[in-house]
Amino acid sequence: RPATYAESYSPGGVTPNLLEGRELYKPVSVAVDTSLDPPAVYVSDTKNNRVLGWRNSAEFENGAFADIVIGQKDFYSSSEAPPTAVLPSKLTLPSAMVVGPDGSLFVYDAGNNRILRFPSPFDPANVGQEADLIIGQQTWTARYPNQSSSNDAVPSASTLRSSQITSSNVTTYLSSLAFDPEGNLWATDAGNNRVLR
Repeated sequence: RPATYAESYSPGGVTPNLLEGRELYKPVSVAVDTSLDPPAVYVSDTKNNRVLGWRNSAEFENGAFADIVIGQKDFYSSSEAPPTAVLPSKLTLPSAMVVGPDGSLFVYDAGNNRILRFPSPFDPANVGQEADLIIGQQTWTARYPNQSSSNDAVPSASTLRSSQITSSNVTTYLSSLAFDPEGNLWATDAGNNRVLR
């Protein structure tokens, strides 16, 4: 928890908002988990480098605190540090999400050029919110585009390169995720000018 009010308002000086589990800083994606009754809702809190989840979308009220946080150690953190062996499920600029047929949440972790799968985040057995699958990178701690140690690598069939555009001081993250009726995951790979299945 933050030691002071000032620290909670801007931990490390990285966000302009109070961090307590109900605020959003440039959210760009919403996903609904209809495998649960009532459905749950997730919002990518992009500039706070996390995803917030509310278990009961049917009874959601304005200003409600989220039930879970994904990608940060707690509701009071928002750092954009690269993933580490200590917290491989850490998110940097989560930009797109989709819920799979089994209730798993797939998050496009744009700042780390990868997609992470979080199995049934509201299952009590998954209290640590750890990802169990990584797409686009070979290791949990890699972050450069196209599985390289620089920004100049050539793409392969298993790599991703995130992309964003900024216009009039508004940044848009060019990423989308979707499942088709056969259960295949589709992802835009905007930095490599392609779509992957």
